[in-house]
Amino acid sequence: MVKSKKLFFFFFLIVGLLGTVFVLGKQRTIVVPDNTSLASTPIIQPDTTSQQINFLTFEKIMEGQERLKNSPPLKFIEKTKKEKLKSGKTITTTEFVKREIELSVLDLETGDVFEKRYWLDEKEVKMANTIRRSYLENPNNLPRFSSENPAETFQVTTNWWNNFNSDLSIADSSKPEEERRYIVIGNKFLLGNDNFVYFSEQTGDNYSDMIYVPYSRVLHRPEFVKTGKEILNEYVAKAFQKLRKLNVMSKAFPQKLVVDTLEETFVKNILLTEQTDPSMILLSEDDGKKLVERVLIRLALNGERAYRYTFSKTGASGLGQIMPKTYSYVDPKTKQGKGTVQLYPEANLIKDVNIGRIDVVNAIMTSVLVFDSHLGDAFRNLTKSQKTKLDKKLIVEPDFVNEVRAAVYNGGASKYRPATATIYAGIRETVLFVRKYKMIRELKLFQ
Repeated sequence: MVKSKKLFFFFFLIVGLLGTVFVLGKQRTIVVPDNTSLASTPIIQPDTTSQQINFLTFEKIMEGQERLKNSPPLKFIEKTKKEKLKSGKTITTTEFVKREIELSVLDLETGDVFEKRYWLDEKEVKMANTIRRSYLENPNNLPRFSSENPAETFQVTTNWWNNFNSDLSIADSSKPEEERRYIVIGNKFLLGNDNFVYFSEQTGDNYSDMIYVPYSRVLHRPEFVKTGKEILNEYVAKAFQKLRKLNVMSKAFPQKLVVDTLEETFVKNILLTEQTDPSMILLSEDDGKKLVERVLIRLALNGERAYRYTFSKTGASGLGQIMPKTYSYVDPKTKQGKGTVQLYPEANLIKDVNIGRIDVVNAIMTSVLVFDSHLGDAFRNLTKSQKTKLDKKLIVEPDFVNEVRAAVYNGGASKYRPATATIYAGIRETVLFVRKYKMIRELKLFQ
């Protein structure tokens, strides 16, 4: 496990106040939420002074997490909706009207840490989510942060909204000359239980608090990037060690252990590729360096929970963004196992589809096996002449096999064309994914 100073994960009991009061119990409902990748915050260089940065340490961030942990549960107001189905059956659902958010704030001049609590209007949250998904400007600073205290002078600015990973600034409006004195180093955020795969994190029937360190430009520090690399190095190394100890054999390269067919650096670069926004990296002026570093910073400040809640619209989840059927699937007609769990039983992967994809080491093991199985599928039907052509291409272009791995990982075995020994360029998503991977590979972050 990663050292405890690098892990920040807590969970809490939620009591619903202000309106209907809810007594929360536990429930076991696993639903993939419709969250987009959390890799869309604009990167801006820190503008604090070196003296102020002295207070921006892991210890202070940990202090902020402890204070959020020990503060009262977040409050919320929700409404009940009744909907009549075509079958004539009526179903009842609830949704937020307003909910609280609590911020942990660091005073860069004194080193003091304190909390500020605000209300968010759910209509504004939904509008902000739409703006984020569409890459539009947010002219109204949505959602707006409203305090119950009419004398509150600390005001929050939404630089980029992305739920619990939003880039937020905070300032004391009574002291405009000290605009850069305070920074957000954590938040307590209210989520529906559908977002929590681990039953132990579901503290109530409907909602639970989570604590997270959101990325912001001020947290873009070299020491956090370095720690993020160390954490990723450790996770990947553990995954490789487990696969080696279990003697898991390759399907793409017979007679070889799967971990002897690819390098750890390739796996790290692919994981970074999965969590880096394709549109922004192609427009970046530094070949995506700061965008990739942001992924590492989130790992450094949140540990194994950094990408636990990262879900795509299609159902992919976790650091490696693995699809449910890619992880585990048995054809109901043929009874043939086609998921990674079934194809590599000797790997002893976690059987639970949802937990298996977010347990970091298990998920990385799965990614390694997906590279292998998809590559094996792509190479399986090669003719002798096609195999010769591929072998020659690999000699001339030694990085080519990893580009094929990237393509088939993103889009399946059909993305490799054996007749021409090339990557199929007909799917824009896969083309962009391979392009992202090549840009990140050229950053040489792990040399």
